[in-house]
Amino acid sequence: MARGFAQETPALKGIRQSGKTYLLKQLFAPSFPASHYFDLKMNSAAKAVFSSGNLDPQHILQELEFVAGKTIDVSRELLIFDEIQACPTALTALKYFCELMPGAFIAAAGSLLGVHLSQEPFPIGKIDMINVDPLDFREFLSATGENRAIDLLTEANPYKPLSDSVHNRIWQIYGKYMAVGGMPEAVEVTSIMFKMVSGQHTTLFVPYSSIWLKAGYQTLQGIPARQTPST
Repeated sequence: MARGFAQETPALKGIRQSGKTYLLKQLFAPSFPASHYFDLKMNSAAKAVFSSGNLDPQHILQELEFVAGKTIDVSRELLIFDEIQACPTALTALKYFCELMPGAFIAAAGSLLGVHLSQEPFPIGKIDMINVDPLDFREFLSATGENRAIDLLTEANPYKPLSDSVHNRIWQIYGKYMAVGGMPEAVEVTSIMFKMVSGQHTTLFVPYSSIWLKAGYQTLQGIPARQTPST
C-alpha cells in the first residue's frame, strides 16, 4: 500500500485518535522486511532534518539514518512520517521523493492535512489522501462483539423485516453508539466499562480544542491577504 514505482505517497488523513498510527504500524509496516518510524511532532531531531532547506531525498535519508542510528533502504523498507502536519517542509519533501526517488516506499499520516497552516505549498498530485474516519455503526457492532446483529441487518429486507425483539435490541445498541461515538479508544473502553467512556471523551476533546483554535486563528489570519481590494 505504500508508494512504489510511479505512484503517489499514501497519506492517512483523519482526526486525532482515529487510528492512523495504528494502521501505519500494524497494517502497512508488516508488509515490509523493516520499517522506520518518525513522529515529526515528538521527534525534534527528525523534524530538524527538514529545516535546513535541503530537500534532496538522498540528503534527507542520510540525515534520518544518523537520527535513527541505522541504515534506511527505502527501495525495500518502509519509511513512515507520522504527524507530518507538524512539519510542513516534510510534506513538500514528499514531492521530491516522488520525482527524484520514485522507487522509495513511503507512507505518511497527519491531522488537518490540506488545511492552510503554513506558507509551504501543498504537493498536489504527489500525495494519495486516504481518509481514516471514526467507526460507523456496522464497525461499532463488530468492535463490540455484536456480529449476530450485523448478520441480521444484512439479511433484512422489505420482504423479510426484522422482528420486533431484534429491532428493539438493535435500536438499543444504536443508542449506545450515539452516546459513545466511533472513536476507537472510546469504543474500546466501552467493552470494559461503559462509565469510562465519558472520561475518554474528555481526554480526546481537550487536545481538539487547542488544535482547532490554532487552525482557526491561522486560517483567519490568511483571509485578509487573499481578499481582492475593492476598487
